[in-house]
Amino acid sequence: MKPEISVLLPFHRVDRYLEAAMESVINSKNVDVQMILIDDRKIKIDDAFSRLASVWTGGRGYSCALNEGKNYATGEYVALMNSDDLVSRDRLAIQSRSVGEDECDVSVSRLLKVNKIGVPVFSLGGNPHIKNPSEVNFLYGSHLANASWLSKNDLWQQNMIFPTHGAGSDWVLGQQLIKKFRFQQVNQRLYFYRTHPVQITKHEKYNSVFLGKVWQELSRGSIGCVVNQSLGLVLAFPTQFDVNPNEISHEMIANLEEWSNILMERSDPSDHHLIRLRLGFLSYVIWRSNPKIHSISPYLKELVEIFLKSRVNALLTPQVLMKSRNKEAGFKND
Repeated sequence: MKPEISVLLPFHRVDRYLEAAMESVINSKNVDVQMILIDDRKIKIDDAFSRLASVWTGGRGYSCALNEGKNYATGEYVALMNSDDLVSRDRLAIQSRSVGEDECDVSVSRLLKVNKIGVPVFSLGGNPHIKNPSEVNFLYGSHLANASWLSKNDLWQQNMIFPTHGAGSDWVLGQQLIKKFRFQQVNQRLYFYRTHPVQITKHEKYNSVFLGKVWQELSRGSIGCVVNQSLGLVLAFPTQFDVNPNEISHEMIANLEEWSNILMERSDPSDHHLIRLRLGFLSYVIWRSNPKIHSISPYLKELVEIFLKSRVNALLTPQVLMKSRNKEAGFKND
């Protein structure tokens, strides 16, 4: 018997991306799909999409749309889908099996970043070697800030209440939920995250104060030490935030040294991949920030060198980092 899956698909504009997203959900294999369109346009328009939609939320935002749309879900499982993304035909079947057979509570998928015409760019999302991620893993990278979530309907109805502070709400909710439920990442690229000029994440302002406080609470709960908010946000959202060179001080670096030392001490010595992942993110922040940070802290400079030698992440090889630094400094790349 095929599992029935309710897919929440909020939209705030009608364009070719929405049509492609709907088609990719409809083409899912080995599942029965209930597609719940949520019309979040500010003005109620009588068109084919509004007639297909289960509810109109009046432009109140992504979180409100999801919180209202879930009330119409009748499937055994509930899944997310953004209106400008695409999914594999096997996504829903594989993730529902992950919840059913592996006894996890929430399934998330690795991501494949695609451009505006759907051509793959590179992989995104998480660490496939970690079957059951802990809070510490999510100090690095916004791995839960994506629309690949899937869970049982009853769990979704009772717990998936997205905060309405703006961009990053899925990440914030994820940090709350991993304390109570088992998240498991499927080691396949089943969700295709599309980048294009009008995507909402390019225009919606992130509430850095709110997100920074959430990250600090997560850090305090995970390792008992808090790092500067600016650095914390870059560790969590490396593509959205950067370090202001004018903010770098001896106090900030001392705080970062203390935080990284405690974190490394509490790492499992046998988990080399996780340790190098942490070194990678930390050194990437240091590398991008400013040469000033190197002169202040020989210890953190050494972390950069360790990372560059290990080449943990293929996307952050020394060659790529050097090109990035040269570009920022105004040098010509060969």
